[in-house]
Amino acid sequence: VQGLKGDQGVQGLKGDQGVQGLKGDQGVQGLKGDQGIKGDQGIKGDQGIQGLKGDKGDIGPQGVGCSVFPFTQNGKTLLDRKILRCDNQNDIMVSVNLCGNGINDDGEYCDDGNLIDNDGCSSRCIPDISITTCQSTNTCPIIEMILIQAGSFNMGSNSSSDEQPIHNVQIRSNFYVAKTEVTVGQYRACVNTGQCTAPTATTSYSYCNWTSSVGTKETHPVNCVDWNQARTFAKWIGGDLLTEAQWEYVATGQGQAITYPWGNAAPTCQLANFYNNGSFCVNPPNGSTAPVCSTTGGNTTQGVCDMGGNVWEWVLDEYHDSYSEAPVSEQAWCSNLGVCNTNTSVGRVVRGGGWDRNPSFLPSAFRRNANTVDIATIGFRVSRSVP
Repeated sequence: VQGLKGDQGVQGLKGDQGVQGLKGDQGVQGLKGDQGIKGDQGIKGDQGIQGLKGDKGDIGPQGVGCSVFPFTQNGKTLLDRKILRCDNQNDIMVSVNLCGNGINDDGEYCDDGNLIDNDGCSSRCIPDISITTCQSTNTCPIIEMILIQAGSFNMGSNSSSDEQPIHNVQIRSNFYVAKTEVTVGQYRACVNTGQCTAPTATTSYSYCNWTSSVGTKETHPVNCVDWNQARTFAKWIGGDLLTEAQWEYVATGQGQAITYPWGNAAPTCQLANFYNNGSFCVNPPNGSTAPVCSTTGGNTTQGVCDMGGNVWEWVLDEYHDSYSEAPVSEQAWCSNLGVCNTNTSVGRVVRGGGWDRNPSFLPSAFRRNANTVDIATIGFRVSRSVP
């Protein structure tokens, strides 16, 4: 019989852990190697061959040679005009502005070295009319002015010999023009100051709008005034009459190629006050002026009224029976180098036609010697230079 299994012996104790060995020293870092040697720069390539220079251009045409010669009229050399003569071209007359150079040239009454009015010597080198202006006495009537821009236009027409030759005119400066013809009421303001004289009829054809006291036609154009009376008023308000070139420039809407101030339509009583082929537009059967600006349909593009019909209008210029040798600028054409004196025997120009004239008198190019027109049908409008 197998004997009984003996009890298991007690487990022996676990022995202590051995001590950890020391860490070894870090090895020495190796030395950094030397930088490699930089290679040599490559050789620069040769410059390309320069292109060949182009052939020389052809010689241009030779310039036109021009010379200036004196201008002679009726055996007299006029200093305000010269002849420009160029190779193979027609002679050209040019205007020379002597006034304002400070030298009292032939034909000038004075020259103060400027073109300023109302400083003793005017922009036309004549003594300023000795007149106290309305500005200095605060007596100016209300006059609406319209600005007209400088430009050029062809002046004249082929309708009549005194409107020929058609010639180009340079309007060199802006200026103001009165919207309406001067009215009885406006003129009365000057008479009341003693600077202007009252209108008077010189013929039995008396349709004068003036009355010794305020009347019913204060808004009608003043008529029955001569050239000197008209200019005195213009100077009183600090302006002047229009030159003939300025007048036509205004009447054509700043130089448009049109027949009438309003365009090319035939005149009607809605466009102007005139004698309409058998009947007066205003106050038939006798006819008369109308209040200014009554026919606004006939205004110019800029809004200027009555440039055709109502009353003829004085301008500065003396009358010549053609435009041969006429100025090529806006200056007045007067016998004394552009100086328009007060000689009443000199024929003056009137423009625009009147209430008693038929349609053939209304084109903007039509002109008339005032000596052939009754003063009862003549009025005027004023202009002013732009400061």
